Amino acid sequence: MDYQTFGQNLIDQFPKSRTIQGTLDGQVLWIKQAVPPKARIWHKLQRLAAWATRQAIFNVTVSDGGAKSLYAEAERLHDFKRRGFHVPDVLAVHDNMIVMTDAGPQLRAQLDREPSPEKRSTLLHAAMDAMSSLHRAGLAHGRPYMRDMTWDGEKIGFLDLEEDPAKVMPVTTAQARDIWIFLGAASRYARLKEDKKVFDEGLIAGLYNAYARGADPRTLKELRFFVDYISPARRILDQPLWWDKIGSDARQAVIINRCLEKQLNIASN
Repeated sequence: MDYQTFGQNLIDQFPKSRTIQGTLDGQVLWIKQAVPPKARIWHKLQRLAAWATRQAIFNVTVSDGGAKSLYAEAERLHDFKRRGFHVPDVLAVHDNMIVMTDAGPQLRAQLDREPSPEKRSTLLHAAMDAMSSLHRAGLAHGRPYMRDMTWDGEKIGFLDLEEDPAKVMPVTTAQARDIWIFLGAASRYARLKEDKKVFDEGLIAGLYNAYARGADPRTLKELRFFVDYISPARRILDQPLWWDKIGSDARQAVIINRCLEKQLNIASN
């Protein structure tokens, strides 16, 4: 059976699933379907912010969807692979699907199962090291959430490269955006077990400092701008009045920015 037939059979069985796992000739493969553009109200607000501030870091990076998005992602996967990064092999790409190899277990699932804070920290630092290597190679991920990375016991892998921020902003800006998003995802594992509204800021600070030691100064400058720009909103939300009313994602954003303001020596007025 060829890859296209294999993929189409899975799509026919699971038409509403974006990604589908299957086995062909004993090999685990993944099918990723084309989807319509993801533009939402948030993206309109983001475009407004980009226009108002004239700052590229606010540019919308959402994928165009459809076949164009699949071919673009396949090319990014090829590029990452050529540069030595652990990503799925693209076996076939068609207008409605990409057929890829398995790159290992999802990092987020492993972090969620791991009861030891020390072992979670080790995994997160491995992921940050991989992000540092990616950035030193002049690349940006675009959406570096823990669910978009893998860990096979030896190396971190990257998944879901459909968003290419370097197309709409300088690569150092895209890298600054990467780090803010990554730390936001990592902060999920900085919540204290006894009180999930309290965070271990030391974990976030440690990850940031591990990255900053070898980072491009231009990337850190872009990160500083972004953290400074949104710090007024952080200070508003970082109050007892709001803390119980905002969701976990907003709380994580508050914690990350508060921590980065300290690391970047941004004055709190």
